[in-house]
Amino acid sequence: MTKTKAYVRVATMLLACGLTAPAVAQRAAGDDDPIINTAAPATDGIGSVLGGVGGILLRGLSISAQLQTTYDGDIRRLGEGLRDDDDELADFRISPSVKVSNVMSVGRQQLYVEGEYGRDFYVRNTDLNRDRYGIAGGINAQAGSFCKGNLAGYFRSRQQLNSEATIGISNLVETTNFSASANCQRPVGIGFGLSASHNKQDNKDLAREFFDSRSNTIGGNVSYSRPLLGTFSLGGSYSDVKYPSRSQIIGGTFFAPITSDDGVGIYSGNLSYRRSIGPRLTVNIGGSYFVAKSKPRDVFLQVISPTQGFILQPQRRENFSGAGYIFGLAYRPGARLTIDVSAARDISESSNVGALFTVRDNFGVDLGYRVGPSITAGIGATFDVRRYRNPFSSPEEIQPRVRDDIGRVYGRVTYAPRRLFNVDFELAHQRRNSNPSIYDYASTSAALTLRVNFGRG
Repeated sequence: MTKTKAYVRVATMLLACGLTAPAVAQRAAGDDDPIINTAAPATDGIGSVLGGVGGILLRGLSISAQLQTTYDGDIRRLGEGLRDDDDELADFRISPSVKVSNVMSVGRQQLYVEGEYGRDFYVRNTDLNRDRYGIAGGINAQAGSFCKGNLAGYFRSRQQLNSEATIGISNLVETTNFSASANCQRPVGIGFGLSASHNKQDNKDLAREFFDSRSNTIGGNVSYSRPLLGTFSLGGSYSDVKYPSRSQIIGGTFFAPITSDDGVGIYSGNLSYRRSIGPRLTVNIGGSYFVAKSKPRDVFLQVISPTQGFILQPQRRENFSGAGYIFGLAYRPGARLTIDVSAARDISESSNVGALFTVRDNFGVDLGYRVGPSITAGIGATFDVRRYRNPFSSPEEIQPRVRDDIGRVYGRVTYAPRRLFNVDFELAHQRRNSNPSIYDYASTSAALTLRVNFGRG
């Protein structure tokens, strides 16, 4: 079956089943949901933890239990050129979990904390069985009528599973994040915002230590808003990224090299415009410019010369500069139908692939429909282009990876007759076309999630 026919076949299945979904943030290119949901709505305490300055949260204690059963045709994301006959590609993953959160008000301020514990059980690939847990907390602050602030932090631990992986090894990933943000904006006039964050990722498997990362980011923006005109925003940010397990040789001799931490500095500036056109249509459009600087840029490689023996060979690594963009459209033609379209280009650190940084273009469309009071459904597609700059080989990647094109089509149905419980079903097909092609893979997956909720939060 050709790649095009595979997508058409799954898309036809989704349409035939009427799988049209509510316009919600979808999992990026088939990546597993994080233990802490970055796409949670503002009424969920954890949504504000990771989303910066949040809205008003529902006070009180909330407890939920979830059981997710997933079938995946390539559970390890194993490249087609790396497979053996005895590899167990198709597998079921059963993931029970419990989450507890609490939101408390102190005057106009809100304190919130959330914890989650679960475990992944694989039917065939039992070496991937792992606990998954996380804890998060923060403060939503209000100053006057127009200024808000947020302090937040979280820690999570889980088995590695993402669309960039190549051999799906048993690897525990631990992530720690702290952030602070403040924003002041009147309905009419000038506003401003500031933010800062620290992120740390550690891999417990020795073959994945190359992908440990540390990043510090600061940003700010100035905006101007009028109800009939819309909102203009001018902003910028700087990220200092380090890879502590990728020391680079910057001098010395073969037997006594002088090393430095590997890293990259990413600068960005952006101008955007957002406007609601009536009650049904919202448009967000913008442009940006990025500069990525390799740190250090001049390094040495240890090589064997036929005439000189062991020597250090100089190498200059590339920097990058270029334009970015963002486009978003949200259309609500009626009470039932939702249409969301998005496109963006950005630069990010490379914490999953052997490269210094990644230039990404991503596109998405989501159509949602409320079938009735208790049933919502949807269909959509995403396409993600990832270009890896300054790539290198590693114990996991025998050939440096240059580029991934990842396409995904999905459909989802949600049944929520009352707040006490809900049921979700998702069917998806995903394909990764890589350069080099040994990392290509395709997978069809289905996930059934049962969730029970208690409490007010």
